[in-house]
Amino acid sequence: MVTWVEVIIAVLLAYYWAGFDMVHFHSQLEPPDQPEYLSGSTWKKFVSGAAWPIVSYANRQLAWFSIGFLSAAIVLGAAYIGLNHLLGSMFFAVLVLGAVRVTPVLSALISFPLAMVSSILWIFIAKPLGYEDPAGIERMKR
Repeated sequence: MVTWVEVIIAVLLAYYWAGFDMVHFHSQLEPPDQPEYLSGSTWKKFVSGAAWPIVSYANRQLAWFSIGFLSAAIVLGAAYIGLNHLLGSMFFAVLVLGAVRVTPVLSALISFPLAMVSSILWIFIAKPLGYEDPAGIERMKR
């Protein structure tokens, strides 16, 4: 049985993941396409990542990162709850997910399902509502 604590931790993990993805994505863009917050200190980047809904709204990318958050909540929620039940420890479940996130080969275990769920949500939720890919994504595709 899934507890409320597990759901809350899964949502917080997804929130953190979306903020980290936003900062990481923006830092990979060409300098003219990078938002202003990246020119600041590490603290400013951290605060911007923690406030990703506000920052992504200002950058007209709220739909994109909201879909990322929803998909992270689904995938990370399932992974966290499964690991928590398997390991019997919330701390170790979060630690394992963090280690998987930063380990290049293992990150595909999360990245692939995350990309699949994000794509499905984008196609069935965002596209029908008229949202388009962010301009930075469009330029990266070319």
